[in-house]
Amino acid sequence: MGRQKQERNGGFLVHWEAIIPHLFTPIPRGADVPLHQTLERWWQGGHPPWWGGLLLPASHLYGWIAHQRNRRYDRHPPSPLEGVVVSIGNITVGGSGKTPVTIDLTRHLQKRGLKVVVVSRGYGGSGRGEICLEDLSPTEQATVGGDEPTLIHRSTGAPVVVGAQRAAACRLALRRYRPDLIVLDDALQHRAVHRDLNVVVVGRSGWGNGHYLPAGPLREPVVDALARCDWVVHFGPLPPDCTGLPATAAATTAGPWCDGNLTPCPPPPSGTTVTLYSAIAQPERVVATLAQQGIGVAARITQRDHAHPGPRQWRAIDQRPTPLWVTTAKDAVRLPPERQADPALKVVTLELIWDPSPLIDQIAHRVASRSF
Repeated sequence: MGRQKQERNGGFLVHWEAIIPHLFTPIPRGADVPLHQTLERWWQGGHPPWWGGLLLPASHLYGWIAHQRNRRYDRHPPSPLEGVVVSIGNITVGGSGKTPVTIDLTRHLQKRGLKVVVVSRGYGGSGRGEICLEDLSPTEQATVGGDEPTLIHRSTGAPVVVGAQRAAACRLALRRYRPDLIVLDDALQHRAVHRDLNVVVVGRSGWGNGHYLPAGPLREPVVDALARCDWVVHFGPLPPDCTGLPATAAATTAGPWCDGNLTPCPPPPSGTTVTLYSAIAQPERVVATLAQQGIGVAARITQRDHAHPGPRQWRAIDQRPTPLWVTTAKDAVRLPPERQADPALKVVTLELIWDPSPLIDQIAHRVASRSF
């Protein structure tokens, strides 16, 4: 299989899964609940909408195509790159804690003295081709390169290269930066790139409702994904056995399991009531996390994941019922500089609490082995 053809085919399902949430634009439904939020709540195990059954045939087809694609890559894997590649991804769409894991893992690797470059698709950015974020101005980074790559770059100081064709972006990263290793962000399903280790992040909602896109959040069969992963980082209890797998097979099919927890840092003072602005996959989790810290949310201003605030959102923020307004670090990188400097704004960063030492040791050993 030719390299360019393999990259195009490898990205098909990845591009499609990014498009699906945007097919359900924010149309008011019921108590002004956007249709895309109704869909996402069903994905996470909520009550199915009356029209949900219409999506099941497409969902079954998606799962079958994903499995056949995995079989093809199992038979014809891509060639290894010059450097060590560690992939961090998830089995479901959005909201698993993947970005905090990428950031914290990169920091730990840097503390070991390793030169790390992060390669990401740059979803949500307007850029085309392969782009190095450090070539963009601070105001262009989130708009052109995407919010998550920008957050990773600013949180770690590591070079970040974005591009829809991840293999081409990896080759650019190797030529320009000569890193010890590449951390491949959100690339579990992007199999056109060889990786030395696969790290899978599983969020608190596990596999959601157990359906494939578009009727559920699953990007591929869970058995397929866990069969090729080396480490699983999970938050909260292990996922329920909704696919005939996790409780028993996961322990033998997948690599070691690593517990983690996310806490807001720094939170506003306990007892504070705030207005929340968020354009992330699951804003309800931010509300729940703040509530655990004794912080009430009087009003929510939400958009679809990766969206930039427009006039309607700014008007709602300016007319908010509370003195303070809160947003996440991922949302903050999309705000214009004057809004980021607003003294009434509190940016909440999710701090990852875990012990990645065994994983870091394994990665460092791979790098050392490749150096000889």
